[in-house]
Amino acid sequence: MLTAFLIVLLMIWLCLTAILLLNLFFIRKPDRPKADWLRGPLPLVSICVPARNEAQSLAETLPCFLAQDYPNFEVIVVDDCSEDGTAQILSRFAAHPRLKTVQGVPPPRDVVGKCFALEQARQQAQGQYLCFADADIRFEPQALSCAMNVMLERDVDMLVFLPKKILKTFAERLLMPGLAYAGFWTRPLFRVNWDKSLRMGLGSGAFNLVKRSAYEAAGGHRKLLKEVMDDLKLGQIILRVGCRQRLFDGRDLISVRMYSGLKEIWRGYMKNLGWLAKGSWSIGALVTFSAIVIEIVPFLLPLLLLADRSLTHAILIGSTLGLNLFSGYQVGRIMEAGPAFMLLRPASTAIWLAMFWRSFFLLRNGKLQWRGRPLTVAPRGSSYGASVSG
Repeated sequence: MLTAFLIVLLMIWLCLTAILLLNLFFIRKPDRPKADWLRGPLPLVSICVPARNEAQSLAETLPCFLAQDYPNFEVIVVDDCSEDGTAQILSRFAAHPRLKTVQGVPPPRDVVGKCFALEQARQQAQGQYLCFADADIRFEPQALSCAMNVMLERDVDMLVFLPKKILKTFAERLLMPGLAYAGFWTRPLFRVNWDKSLRMGLGSGAFNLVKRSAYEAAGGHRKLLKEVMDDLKLGQIILRVGCRQRLFDGRDLISVRMYSGLKEIWRGYMKNLGWLAKGSWSIGALVTFSAIVIEIVPFLLPLLLLADRSLTHAILIGSTLGLNLFSGYQVGRIMEAGPAFMLLRPASTAIWLAMFWRSFFLLRNGKLQWRGRPLTVAPRGSSYGASVSG
C-alpha cells in the first residue's frame, strides 16, 4: 500500500513538473515593435482603471499609465466612491490631455463594485481596444505599444500579460509565489496560445487588453457584474463567442506589489479564497486534502526512512521531494523570492489553507467584506458570483 501511494505521488509530481516546465518554455515575452511601427496610424486604446481607496497606489502608477509611448490612447480612471485621498491624486493630473476622470456612482445592491466601475469606464471609453488594469499596476513606457503590436500583428481578440510581482518582506517571499503561480504547475496555460487547443479562457487583473468588438459581443462587464473574479471570467466569456486569446510573460513591461507584509496579504486575499470552493463543503475538503498531500506530505516522507530502510521507498521519496524542491526553486527564481518559498513550502501551504478556511467561513456566514462593502453568496447559476451591498 505504501509503495503504491509513493508511486502515485511521484507520478503526480512528474506531471506537475512537466506542466510547469512547458508553461515556462512556451509562455514567452512579447516582441518589441519597430520604431517606424509607432509612427503609423494606430487605433485608439482606452486604459480603464477602477479605483476605490487607491490614493497611495495611484500616486505612483497614474504617471506610468499616462507615460506610454503608444501614440493613440486615453486613460479613464473611475473613482469608485473612494473614502481616502484618491480624488485629490486625480485632481493633480486633471489637466493632462489623455486623462479622463469619472466620479463613480455607488453600485446597486446585487453588483460587485469593481465590475460596476469598469462598466462605467466602458461607457466613457472611445477606444477600439479596451485595456483593463488594476490601480496598483505599474506600466513601463513600452507596455501598451508592445501589447498592441501583438494584437495587430497576430489579429488577436484578447491579450493577457502576466506581471512581475514585487516582493520585499519575508512574508511576501514566502506566500506570494504559491498562489500567484499555482496555475503554472497545475494547468497547461501555454495551450491558450494554440488556436486548436482546449478552450481555456484566462484573464489577469494586471492587464487584460480586448478588442472592443469582441468585448461587446461577449457581453463585457455587463455580464460580469456579480463576479468577484471578473478578470478570469472575462477571458472565459471572450472565448465562448469564438474569439482568439493570447498569453504572454509581461514581467519586463508591468509590475505590481500587491500587498506589503502578512497582514495585508491576509486581508487582501480574504475576498478571493473562499470563492474557490464555490460555497461547497465537499470542494473545500478536496482543496484541503489535495494541498496537504501534494505540498506538505513530500516534506514529511523522509521521516519514514528512519524506520523503513527500503531502497525502493528511498528512491521514490527522494525523487518526489526532489521534484517538489525543483519546482519551488523555479517559481522562486521567476518571482525573485529567494530560497524561502522553495524550502518552506509546507509552512506557506499551511498559511494559505488557514486563509482559505477563514475566507470560506466568513463567506458562508455573510461576513466577508472588501473595501468596506460586504460580499455575500450570489444566486445560483454564477460560479464565482457575489452580491454587494452598499
